[in-house]
Amino acid sequence: MLRKVLATVAEGRVGSTAELAAAIDASPAMVEVVVAELERRGLLQRAGECGTACGGCPSEPACDPRAQASAWMLTSAGRRYAGN
Repeated sequence: MLRKVLATVAEGRVGSTAELAAAIDASPAMVEVVVAELERRGLLQRAGECGTACGGCPSEPACDPRAQASAWMLTSAGRRYAGN
């Protein structure tokens, strides 16, 4: 599931826990656990809270600035782990 989350984030298809959960067919609670573990391992980092950190996130062109959710981005180690 770790690689699946990383690959999904790398594709830029998600901007919230709910979107990520839907994309990988998992519960939002499970996604929070996986994201926390990926952050702990240094593979994923929060780009900021959507609506407040726009402009620095790679998903910015597809982002809804009214969204109130977290956005994530892969670290260089995360890109290597995900195979990107």
